[in-house]
Amino acid sequence: MRHASATVLLALALPVRLLADVGYTPPAGARSLAGTVHGHAATAFNPRIDPWEGGRFDRSKMAGRYGPWWELGAPGLHTTAWAAILQAQCEARTATWITDPARYNTLDCQPTEREVDDAYYTGGVGIKLVTTTGGGAPTTPTTTCPDPGAYTKDRLPADRTPVEFWDRLAKAKHQGIRVEDTWVTPGGTFQAAQIYYWRPATTAPEIR
Repeated sequence: MRHASATVLLALALPVRLLADVGYTPPAGARSLAGTVHGHAATAFNPRIDPWEGGRFDRSKMAGRYGPWWELGAPGLHTTAWAAILQAQCEARTATWITDPARYNTLDCQPTEREVDDAYYTGGVGIKLVTTTGGGAPTTPTTTCPDPGAYTKDRLPADRTPVEFWDRLAKAKHQGIRVEDTWVTPGGTFQAAQIYYWRPATTAPEIR
């Protein structure tokens, strides 16, 4: 009986493992931006062709999913930034592509290569990003900016380390991680030029 019970528990756990990701799929009608920075037109994104089908990557199927110019890349954020954004929004339960909160219970919030590439090539269609580019006011609460002598940008944090930083336009405080030149929070992204001051985040940061 003990063996049968273990088998039942394993069977119940398998569907959860199979669904473990961030739950991101571009909405219907999404376009692939591959090659557009080189003058090529955007093409239809085809989710029916899956280069990762069966758990083994098939490079020859990439053109079928993202268009003939997929190897030329896409404009916008790098794949590493999209991976961080997908993970941060899933973990913070702020993902705009998830409409049923109960779905979070089936996700481990670790984006798959498929999800990251889908976001990269489609420009993150269906993912809401809040930034202060162009002078718009951020949605996070404003706080008193720290002493200018205390924290500076002279020494950047290592990629993916938790940081606390201030937007130079409205001096609003945010917490997240730095991925290359993109500073990622669950609610949106900031470019390096927008950051006023930063410091290492506390061990248990309050994500805003």
